[in-house]
Amino acid sequence: MVCCHNKRDERCGVLGPQLAQWLAELLRRRGLGAGAASVLQISHIGGHKYAGNVIVYRPGQPGHGDWFGRDDALRSPALRPHWRGRLGLSKAEQLELFAATRGECQRHGDQDIEELA
Repeated sequence: MVCCHNKRDERCGVLGPQLAQWLAELLRRRGLGAGAASVLQISHIGGHKYAGNVIVYRPGQPGHGDWFGRDDALRSPALRPHWRGRLGLSKAEQLELFAATRGECQRHGDQDIEELA
């Protein structure tokens, strides 16, 4: 799901449709058509300063989506710096997941993902 909302902040309205088109083309080239994967253009999901915003839901994990920010995030081979959290987890769980995937073991208290990225 790609934020394409343009009423609150034009960054998502400009970058979102371009990113959605790029993702749809990527899926098509990889043979992932209807039924296997889809790209949806949605309205406001917040985080305009991270435009274009994408939430990725994976099969078998209802209610758990990974949130990515920045227009070039999905074009980058290293997505970690663009990861902004996972739906369905508490803030503490998200911070622990983020730290674990970076090889860090310490707890992070009240920090935000942006402070760790």
